[in-house]
Amino acid sequence: MAALVLVHGAFTGGWIWTETASRLTRLGHVVHTPTLTGCGDRSHLLHMEVCFSTHVQDVSQLLFYQDLEGAVLVGHDYGGMVAATVAHRLMAKAAGMIYIDGVIPKRGFSYAAVAGSRLTPKLASHDKNVWFVPPVSAGNFGISDERLEDWFSKRLHPFPQLAFTQPNPYGAKVPGLPSAYVRCSGNSDPLAKAMAAQAGLLGMKRIQLETGPYPMLTAPGRLAELIDQLAGEMSAAATRPAGGEESRRIPGQARRGGETGR
Repeated sequence: MAALVLVHGAFTGGWIWTETASRLTRLGHVVHTPTLTGCGDRSHLLHMEVCFSTHVQDVSQLLFYQDLEGAVLVGHDYGGMVAATVAHRLMAKAAGMIYIDGVIPKRGFSYAAVAGSRLTPKLASHDKNVWFVPPVSAGNFGISDERLEDWFSKRLHPFPQLAFTQPNPYGAKVPGLPSAYVRCSGNSDPLAKAMAAQAGLLGMKRIQLETGPYPMLTAPGRLAELIDQLAGEMSAAATRPAGGEESRRIPGQARRGGETGR
């Protein structure tokens, strides 16, 4: 089984993965759901200098301090760009990358630049004297259940503007790293469609999931099963040397002082 690091998108937090993470844990995975600085239960840490690099560091530090090796990174929307950048920085610790309607990074481009028309109007109308961006209405997230939408809307939080506008120094794909793109069929966002097309051009495995743009809320069981399947394939590939004999190290297990296990 794999160590999974699930990275949330803008305006939310690690809380959004609760149901999916619970199911993945029951399937035997070690699951981490970090909350990025200034978001969710760490919203009290939001300040004007929080940027994209801060969020990359959040996840990078998790991998280091938890001694994770062979981790499969999973990124939703903005979290896709964060997770992919972490995979670039810590290639030796990553076994795979899974995008959930995630934004694929482009060298030298910020999230806002990649998102283009999706985010430009919101930033253009934004008060330039305010360094955070307020969340959009929960009604735009494709959640039809009124009780779930109410619960969800109460947890949305403003997001640091610099996280959207700071350029990313890394490119789209980590050489040799297995990557997959999960396209949520109920997501009408043109950006998600464009990212799925780009994933195909980059040679990533593409899967369509019949659900809305927030499957971790609307279809946590099916999402967990899909992540379980993809992570299993990626971990198996990571532990299989060129000669065919499997490595003794278990993906996601810590390595201390040259030893495996705990």
